[in-house]
Amino acid sequence: VLGGLGSIPGSFIGGFILGIIGEVVTHFEPSLSLAAYYFIFMLLLLVRPKGIFGK
Repeated sequence: VLGGLGSIPGSFIGGFILGIIGEVVTHFEPSLSLAAYYFIFMLLLLVRPKGIFGK
């Protein structure tokens, strides 16, 4: 969903974004790591409802 339905590159980019930002947040504040994943997911779906590479 994050990368766009049916988009393999979008899934890769979405996973990469979630992984990097999640680890950065965990490095600075481990208790907020789960909240960071939800925040990134919700923010991206507000900005790009069909995903990163959605049509």
